[in-house]
Amino acid sequence: MIILAANSNSKGEQLEALTVRLLQHRKYRNCTSNVMANGAEIDVRGECELAGLGSTRTQRLLCECKAHRDAVGMTQWCKFLGKLFHEEACTGTEVAGCFIALSGVNGHVQGNYDELRRHRTSVTLLHGDELLDLVQEIIPLLSLTEISERVSQLTSRTASRFEPAYHEGRLYWLVLFSGGAFTIFASDGSSVEDDESHVLAPMV
Repeated sequence: MIILAANSNSKGEQLEALTVRLLQHRKYRNCTSNVMANGAEIDVRGECELAGLGSTRTQRLLCECKAHRDAVGMTQWCKFLGKLFHEEACTGTEVAGCFIALSGVNGHVQGNYDELRRHRTSVTLLHGDELLDLVQEIIPLLSLTEISERVSQLTSRTASRFEPAYHEGRLYWLVLFSGGAFTIFASDGSSVEDDESHVLAPMV
């Protein structure tokens, strides 16, 4: 999934807003973005109630949102883990963490995460299809097979790439052809209105 935006700041803000929406969908409360906590900036944070036998406890969740063009490396990953450690040290409680990488992570980060998950299941790394699956819980999207069939009905040209695209709360299918040509469909496979396409096209 890609985020269509006029600049990198807008892309990051959209990813943070989407993360808040996903947390609220999963019944998290007090969801906020761009929070300063214990001297560290937190992209998104929320709280959830964990039910026990006869009681409940509140668990904090810290989310780091990376809308970078390239895969995230160890420096950013370690900074995120440092924020979790600092929050836990200051509060005296376990804090859950979610690292969202729009363009994925490199092999070193993935390997570090896989090892960490064997010992700490409250830390989650989201990117690629896993992130898209979550987004589709709140924004339905036509399947790849269905959008491919839709394109084949409209043109004899062969698409070289199909890419889910997000912009300001909506999902689209971005279809690319050879030579740099492309077209955009709404999430249900319908055509995008001219006014909307004029806004989206320059960002592609």
